[in-house]
Amino acid sequence: MDTRGRFVRTIFDAVLLVFALGWSAGAQTSEDTTLSPDAIQAAGKALLAGTSGDAPVERVLVYYLHGTARCPTCQNIEKFTYEAVTANFGAELASGAMEWHSLDVMTDEHRHFVEDFQLVAQSVVLVRMAGDRMEAWKNLEQVWPLAHQKEAFLAYVTEELRAFLEGDTPR
Repeated sequence: MDTRGRFVRTIFDAVLLVFALGWSAGAQTSEDTTLSPDAIQAAGKALLAGTSGDAPVERVLVYYLHGTARCPTCQNIEKFTYEAVTANFGAELASGAMEWHSLDVMTDEHRHFVEDFQLVAQSVVLVRMAGDRMEAWKNLEQVWPLAHQKEAFLAYVTEELRAFLEGDTPR
């Protein structure tokens, strides 16, 4: 890994730690956060396994990109995003026009996402694909401020995803 890559990784790790300590210490929620990240990941994999096999040429990827250590707020972001996607876009998921992925960007395999999407913390990123080529992406920057307001969070992610599906692509 080059010097720039090590620097980006170090900064990302530090920011993740600050978010984890700050948000988990100061944020309280009445929402049930007992669903484990492993359960969410397994459900996402099971959902993807039920798709039609070959992915469509054009599709939207919904990524929850996180570090290895996750605080309750990070777990809320994943849980609420997964809920918004599965509750409102079941047909798109079933057809393969949309995919859900929860990935640990601290692994060698997924570390490139930090630079690809200019990440500074756990994030929800929407990606429009045409075959194997990324056409556009959008980082949903309001997931952190809304992480303890379930209804507002669900509405935000749903609205952003609908707009993205309709071609609203800022990048």
